[in-house]
Amino acid sequence: MSEKQNTECKQNWKDEWLKWISGFANTQGGKLYIGLDDNGNPTGQLANLKKLMEDIPNKEDFESYAKLSIAVDLYKSGNVFLGYCTAFAGIEKRDFIKELGKRNISVFNFESEEDFVEDVSNA
Repeated sequence: MSEKQNTECKQNWKDEWLKWISGFANTQGGKLYIGLDDNGNPTGQLANLKKLMEDIPNKEDFESYAKLSIAVDLYKSGNVFLGYCTAFAGIEKRDFIKELGKRNISVFNFESEEDFVEDVSNA
């Protein structure tokens, strides 16, 4: 077995692999194998399965992370308002804005620097 479009192998668990799972969920599905190299060969991580299971976030953490990731993607698309995204993610607007900041996504969309200066001047 080797990696394909809907199959991903990772040598160890990292929380960033949750993005792969979300990606699979938003497309045709897929499988994420932990403890295998890119060619599907065991890496030794399988020997400590108990530790691996402790490292993988629980379902509630994953659900919150997935909702937040989807809400951020919706916001980035420019077609969904901030309020809807925060409601979908199940968090307060200020927390969603902080998350956007962590991801270097602006909540302000200006056509030009002049529009920005004018908006700030009128505030």
